[in-house]
Amino acid sequence: MSRSSKPLLVTSPETPGQPLEWLGTYRNPDGTPLYDEDWLQEFIASHPNVLPTSEFGASYTHLYPIARELETGKGPLDLLLVSRSGHLVLVETKLYRNPEQRRTVVAQILDYFTAIQSWSLEDLTEKIKKCSPRKGVKFNSLEDVAAEIREGEPEAESRFYETVAASLHNGR
Repeated sequence: MSRSSKPLLVTSPETPGQPLEWLGTYRNPDGTPLYDEDWLQEFIASHPNVLPTSEFGASYTHLYPIARELETGKGPLDLLLVSRSGHLVLVETKLYRNPEQRRTVVAQILDYFTAIQSWSLEDLTEKIKKCSPRKGVKFNSLEDVAAEIREGEPEAESRFYETVAASLHNGR
């Protein structure tokens, strides 16, 4: 796509759509890009439901950010999210201008997955505690998410932890 053509944001069949602006032209006063991987990670952590995870199934909706730069032993995972039902979502961000975007992002996620697949629920909880919070984003602990869902249904808390443990073990 050339820079002269712009993608459109179409919100309904009745509207012609709104041209989207290319964000790469925006710069900080010091000349550095305003939008970088750090910004993207913070944006996703603040608005996790922008990810199209519902396409994987209803159990991957209502996401909570629980860790950023989670050390896996194979490198830091950019973001770890958990759904209300307890399914884990691993997020690795790459900007289009990053030359390693296509080749290594899939390999990175596979490395991170194989590293965390052997973790217990206790291991995950300890690793999450070692992650430092970033900027204004609220990161939840597994306990925070479990307590929130327990309010609606007491049995949901045990199912939540069972699903998190199964997500770790099965890689789903």
